[in-house]
Amino acid sequence: MWEMGRGETPETCEWDVEGGELRALEELLSAMLAYEPAERPTAQQFMESEYMTTWAMPAWRRQQARGQELGGQVAWKP
Repeated sequence: MWEMGRGETPETCEWDVEGGELRALEELLSAMLAYEPAERPTAQQFMESEYMTTWAMPAWRRQQARGQELGGQVAWKP
């Protein structure tokens, strides 16, 4: 979806996201954009969401590990 060119629609473009990652991200973003503030996820619910626990945090941890392997500094630790 992020690489769609001119004239492409979500139905015609090739998806490069497998395993439900895009669906989980769409669900999280949809919840975050709820009109009623009380219906939006709390910070804890956000961090415990499927997207964050299955894709975002593991990817962040891998990136941090690669940075440490290359001698880089970790700027933030959860």
